[in-house]
Amino acid sequence: MSQFAAEPSPSPDMGRWVLFAAVSVLFGLSMFYRSAIAVITTDLMRDVPMDLGALGFVSAAFFYSYALFQIPSGMLLDRFSPARVMAAFFLAALSGVVLFAVAESAAAMVVGRLLTGAGMACGFIGALKILSMQFPADRFATLSGIVVSVGNTGIIFATSPLVLSTQALGWRTTFLFVGLFHLVVTLTFLLAFRDGRSASQGAAAPAAARGGDPLGGLRRVLEDRQAWLISWTAFIRYGVLAAVQGLWAGPYLMGVMGYSALTAGNLLFLLTLGVIIGNPVSGFLSDRVFRKRKGIMVDSLTG
Repeated sequence: MSQFAAEPSPSPDMGRWVLFAAVSVLFGLSMFYRSAIAVITTDLMRDVPMDLGALGFVSAAFFYSYALFQIPSGMLLDRFSPARVMAAFFLAALSGVVLFAVAESAAAMVVGRLLTGAGMACGFIGALKILSMQFPADRFATLSGIVVSVGNTGIIFATSPLVLSTQALGWRTTFLFVGLFHLVVTLTFLLAFRDGRSASQGAAAPAAARGGDPLGGLRRVLEDRQAWLISWTAFIRYGVLAAVQGLWAGPYLMGVMGYSALTAGNLLFLLTLGVIIGNPVSGFLSDRVFRKRKGIMVDSLTG
């Protein structure tokens, strides 16, 4: 998989590590947003008129737009400056967070979640783009594993900490404060980013994606059988986890099992620990110990 990482162009100072931290935290915010509905369902249904079907649509709206904008955001990242593309997307997501926090109807909440999902669509792929530009290829799996672990830390903040904050401040105020943090990290990302290439050229775009054939890179991916295989396994594996962890586990634990919101949050917290620990460890094993990709993936799926 290292062939997908471009030659590094490291910054001479700690700027690239600040950049790495910023994109990791932004991906963490993406994971927070997708999971945050699970433990505040009672509060949402109390303050905004909706039934369980509408609640499910509010939660799912994030995933619909997130999935829809994956390919367009990837193409934009290949063709233009990642700083400009990612900043525009992250600010769009911020507008969605604010709209969700002040919404008085389920419809407004859906629009806010759609904006947030679309805006955070470039969070992970953008982070991978930054890694391929700023760091050596033999660190790619390890650092991308850390990005995923930070992302899952965002899920942790969407469990017990979110419950406690909601109890103390209310869910609306909590999301407004999260939005403020979102803005600060986005500005940090912009200040830390350094790209010696011109804005029109972008960063290390594949040859097929440049010039007069903007869909060339997409066509190459769609014709790659291995890309389809990896995508479908990820769809099945992560889709189940996202559905359970991001929404339905919370209502089930509280409504069927009779647990308090805090206990449900604690159980969801435990669900995330294995992912947080496993990602950087598997990345390090792939980069430095076994120096292979497929074997690590197969072992993790069958372990």
